[in-house]
Amino acid sequence: MLPAVITGSTSVTAARLSEARLQWERRFVEVALARAGGSRSRTARDLGLTRQGLLKVLSRLGLASATEA
Repeated sequence: MLPAVITGSTSVTAARLSEARLQWERRFVEVALARAGGSRSRTARDLGLTRQGLLKVLSRLGLASATEA
């Protein structure tokens, strides 16, 4: 029931560990958001973060604007 962007290829396209880790973390958070139906509060709880902590992660990953409601 997840969007195609989430269930698509899981191949890593990064040449450096830091880039691969960023790709993995971005995908992990995107999946958590999809599971929570876009609810940031629920996503934060599911990930063991505060809502403010999740907002910082979203900003760092460049996902903040995509999830604003």
